[in-house]
Amino acid sequence: KELGPDPLMARLAYERSQGLKGKPDQTWVLVIGRGAREKKVQADFNRLVRLYGKDRGFQKVQGCSMGLAIPSIEDSLQKIKHAQPSTLWVVPYLLFPGKLMVLIRSRMKAFAKAHPSIQVQVGSPMGFHPLLLKILHRRLKIKH
Repeated sequence: KELGPDPLMARLAYERSQGLKGKPDQTWVLVIGRGAREKKVQADFNRLVRLYGKDRGFQKVQGCSMGLAIPSIEDSLQKIKHAQPSTLWVVPYLLFPGKLMVLIRSRMKAFAKAHPSIQVQVGSPMGFHPLLLKILHRRLKIKH
């Protein structure tokens, strides 16, 4: 079962992006998820994206999908290109690195090259983190 729009998951995604640089009011955050056809999963992801940006003062926080859901990465990058923020933080909403991270890094490198006025920074996937253990522990307690 998916982890859903847990506020701790939004906090974990935010903590993983703390190494990225930029003034929040000049930064557009793009949270990239795997994507899913199920409407509930899409709604949960959108809620998580809202939680990520809540009260953080970013210029914009937007979610997008690697596939199966909209908006796509390409649709989102078109909006970003037109908005011309100083900084773009790319926050992969993925548990671990793998092929999707390779694709994200490659696409963002090409976008940065095509739009040098936007400082593009790609964060790390969530990976092992004490907050993830806390979320999983809480889930196990709920089921038993």
